[in-house]
Amino acid sequence: MVVGAVNISALTPAQQILNCGRNPLSKVQGAHLSTHWTIFKSADYRPSLLLSRRRFPPSASISEEPAPAVQQPDVTLEELHSSTEISSHDMQGVVPSFDWGWVPAFPHALTASMANFMFGYHIGWRTLFWIAILPGILLILGMQFAVESPRWLSKVGRWGEAEDIIRNLWGDSNVETAMEELKNAAKSMESTTEISWPELLSKRYYTAPAIGSALFALQQFAGINGVLYFSSLTFRDAGITNSMSASAIVALANLLGALSALYLMDRQGRRNCLMGSYTGMAVAMAILFISLDHNVGEQLSHSLAISGTLLYVYTFALGAGPVTALIIPELTSTQARAKTMAVSLCVHWVCNFVIGLFFLEFVEHFGLSTVYASFGVVSLLSVAFSNAFVIETKGRSLEEIEGLFNPARE
Repeated sequence: MVVGAVNISALTPAQQILNCGRNPLSKVQGAHLSTHWTIFKSADYRPSLLLSRRRFPPSASISEEPAPAVQQPDVTLEELHSSTEISSHDMQGVVPSFDWGWVPAFPHALTASMANFMFGYHIGWRTLFWIAILPGILLILGMQFAVESPRWLSKVGRWGEAEDIIRNLWGDSNVETAMEELKNAAKSMESTTEISWPELLSKRYYTAPAIGSALFALQQFAGINGVLYFSSLTFRDAGITNSMSASAIVALANLLGALSALYLMDRQGRRNCLMGSYTGMAVAMAILFISLDHNVGEQLSHSLAISGTLLYVYTFALGAGPVTALIIPELTSTQARAKTMAVSLCVHWVCNFVIGLFFLEFVEHFGLSTVYASFGVVSLLSVAFSNAFVIETKGRSLEEIEGLFNPARE
């Protein structure tokens, strides 16, 4: 019931985001977040927990992994839409050496990926939910100072406001070029409307949701939840019995990975970060597999286990976590983006649910080393998939990317 409710929620935000505007909907989301965690914290029996889960905002976060650790960026659907729109070619050209489009979501992604690492082990779950109310309140307050997406403003005919925002953000020299591109985009959209669900499966549009769904499935089956589940045991066996110290070490690896992604995502591109991330995860799984070999000495086994765990967390934060969430809306045409993200999110939740349901059973029946080996194989398959099907979006406008997927339209 819970996973079904989550998947229904994942499919509902499309038209809301297109019609309400990013700024107002983010404020509504902040109110939903605060209400959700208040109900969750106060729940004292199962129906209350189910109710609070269903009341999670329609634009709920892409990833909420089970305690003790949240390992990937908790990026909201509005942030993916607005950051993608602002990263259009007219905005990317403002500072040629740096693509600013994905930056608005990064502080939130970094904070979310660190929070439970530091707090999940050490305080009661009700207290943790009370703390979770604060980000919703801060979101409401912070959105008072956030600007609306110029692309959305132009879509609803508020050209003067769009021009003022472009001028304030990127300067007078970029206003004419940016407005011209927005007007061209608006003209092309006059003859097109948001596609229907059956159209999403047509030859013209199915590529992006297929890639997005596959990326989220590969992300989950590459084993992040399994590694984190056994991380505390790994450190305890190696002699690090203080859970706070273990959490801090894993959090540091995650932080360094996120900072590396901040540096590399623009310079090396999303696709290369994705491929490099999964390559590192495969190497980390090989190290963890070797550490479970009984022929390896105990001290060496502990060292390899810790090294493999930290390398895995670092490389996941380098690309598989953040890039998966950010590249999917960049690969999608404007009229199909909302539904594509909804489908991709739904696949993510189903895969997340399956991993959580069967992971321990697979470990019990096949052994941890076999499960880790399968995670490594999935990571290598992810490298091959990204190389074959994911195109680079850095420095390209949404229109250019759509043209690469649909060359016949050019």
